[in-house]
Amino acid sequence: MVFVFVVEITKYLKTPTEELRKRHLDYLTECEKQGKLLLAGRFHDAEGAMIIWLTSSLEEAKALAEKDPYARENCISYTLREWHITIGRITQSH
Repeated sequence: MVFVFVVEITKYLKTPTEELRKRHLDYLTECEKQGKLLLAGRFHDAEGAMIIWLTSSLEEAKALAEKDPYARENCISYTLREWHITIGRITQSH
């Protein structure tokens, strides 16, 4: 069974360097290739971002969020929430 977890980056605690941003994007790209990440991107108004994880548990989603270079470098504040889809569907192969 696949669970959907949404990470909302609520605040940037410091401005990321270009090198840190590259590591963050590389990490997310690798997670997407592994089928763990569905979508990620910043909000249009540049106030935060959202990452949608597809995992088998809350613990796995937490671990993925904590491994993000932005989180590891204390660059962001975020919330992790389980999302119950009402309309539409996501399969394991999305």
